[in-house]
Amino acid sequence: MPLEYVGGIKVAGMMFRPGAFRAIWGKDDGPLIDRIKPTEFIGVPDAELTGLYDADKDPLDWLIAMEDWLRHYIARHGIQPPERVSQKFEAAAFADPNQSINDFAEDNGVTPRTLQRIIKRDFGMTPKQVMRRARTLDLAARLCGVADEEEEEIYLRFFDQSHQIREFTTFFSMTPKQFVSERQGLLTLSLEIRQARRLEVLHRLEPDSIRPWMREPFVPVVSQTAS
Repeated sequence: MPLEYVGGIKVAGMMFRPGAFRAIWGKDDGPLIDRIKPTEFIGVPDAELTGLYDADKDPLDWLIAMEDWLRHYIARHGIQPPERVSQKFEAAAFADPNQSINDFAEDNGVTPRTLQRIIKRDFGMTPKQVMRRARTLDLAARLCGVADEEEEEIYLRFFDQSHQIREFTTFFSMTPKQFVSERQGLLTLSLEIRQARRLEVLHRLEPDSIRPWMREPFVPVVSQTAS
């Protein structure tokens, strides 16, 4: 989605695991994919969240205020946890987006049809699409220089270079080479947040640890693909 901004910018957000919107607000994830919706969409007045911001507030205090708001909201409404299978599938996509969907279903005691229904509801896409998207996002993070330093195998998740370019273009509407030269700062930030979350879910990074890509001066990774 096109986005332009000028000057400095402050962004704070909350990440929700698959199915959380449905558990908390009764909304499936499908209508939210590649969309920006006002908080009124979930029945929360915009000012209730934007009012937590104070220009003089320390960024950490701002984030804590948001977290406290969400904790109190969940407690006040007696909300139950999201679907467990969806949480496991998210972790599986982080760990190995090339794994068999049928094997995952068997390992977790559900039929492929049931898995298809749950994932479509909680991710807004099919299990296969979730895996394809995870594989491409990992590659994008690598191209931005915000991936785990030990993850050269990210490139090996594709059959060949043409497959890699085709998949990347499907999700980003540009080739990997174009992505490296034209990417925006906010997109890099989003990919970095996702990658940090991925390493935390896989127990390869503590929440307060220095991320692998921050140990050396930031240098974008040159694309290993052709347009």
